[in-house]
Amino acid sequence: MRKTLLLLCVLASACGGQEADVADRSGAGSDLVVSNGEQLNGEQLNGEQLNGEQLNGAGMGVNVASTSFSGAAMEDGTPLESSWLEGTVFHGFANGHEFAGADFTHARFRATTFDGAPVELRVANFAQQTPPDDDVWTYQVEFQTANGAWSPLCHDASGAAVRAIPLAGRWNYGRGVPGGGAHIDDPGAFTFACKDLGAIAKCAFPIGYKPWKSVNSVSLAPYHLACVRMLRADYCGDGTPWTQNGRRIDLYDGLGIQRMSRPLWFFEAEWSEGGAVCLSKERVTSLRATLRAAAGSCILSKLSPTCGNGDHFRSGTRVMDRFAFPGLGL
Repeated sequence: MRKTLLLLCVLASACGGQEADVADRSGAGSDLVVSNGEQLNGEQLNGEQLNGEQLNGAGMGVNVASTSFSGAAMEDGTPLESSWLEGTVFHGFANGHEFAGADFTHARFRATTFDGAPVELRVANFAQQTPPDDDVWTYQVEFQTANGAWSPLCHDASGAAVRAIPLAGRWNYGRGVPGGGAHIDDPGAFTFACKDLGAIAKCAFPIGYKPWKSVNSVSLAPYHLACVRMLRADYCGDGTPWTQNGRRIDLYDGLGIQRMSRPLWFFEAEWSEGGAVCLSKERVTSLRATLRAAAGSCILSKLSPTCGNGDHFRSGTRVMDRFAFPGLGL
C-alpha cells in the first residue's frame, strides 16, 4: 500500500509542473566534460543529433552512420586485404605486409550516411594522447564532397575541425524504438566518434570507460554502453534522450574509474547497458513537465526506494549518478 501511495504521489506531481527537461532540438549546448566525477550531459550520440540535424553547425559535416573496414586503401591507393582496430589503432594487411598506426595517414575508408548514401573518408593526420591515455589515438578525418574537395568530418559550433576516435562496431541511431541508442557489435564496421561532441567518444575518453580495455579482469565495454545511456539520460533504453545539453551530473562506478565528487547532490539513477536500472523519486519529480503516455509509464516503472544502494554494483549496475536542481550550487 505504501509503495502504491508513493507511486500515485509522484505521478500526481509529474502531471502538474512547468519545468521542461528535454532539450530544445534547435538549441546548442557545450556538452563537455568538467572534471573527475562531475560531467555535463548532452543528447548527442556522436556529434550529430539522432535525427541527423546539426546543433548550430556543431557535429558532423555529413551524417555518417558507420564506416566499413572493407574497401580500405592506403595513401598510394593500395587496397587492404583486411583491416581492423586494436583499441584505437588501425591495422591492415596488403601484399603480405602489415600496416599499422602512422601508416594509416591519408588512408581512405568507405562509409555510409544515415540515408544509405556512400561517402569516402580519409585520415588527414593523427595524434596520440599522453600517458596514461597513450592508448587513445585521435584522427583528423575528412570526407569527400560532391565536387571532390575534402572537408572535416567533425567540427564544433564555431566550425573548427574536431578530431575523431575510432571505436569498433556501429550504433543504432533510432529514437523511441527497440534497440535505439544501442551498440551493434559488427566486426566489419567501426565508428568515427567525434571527440568531445557526443556521448560515444566522451564515455571512452576522457571519462575513461575504454571499451577495448579491462580493469581487474572486468571488461569496460558494458560500462561504456551504460555511460552512453547515462549522458543522454536514455532512461528507457530506446534511444530517447531525457536530458538538457549542459545539465550537470556527478557519475561514479564500482571500479573506481570515476568517483563521487558531489555527495550532497540528489541521486538520479543506476545505469546498465540497457538504460536506467532504477530512478529516484527526486529525478522523476524533476521530470514532471515532460512525463506523458508510454514514456512516462516506462520511467515511473523504474521508481525504486532502494535506488543508489552501492551493493547494486555487484548485481548488474555499471554506473550511478547524482544531479543538481537548477540554482543549487553545492
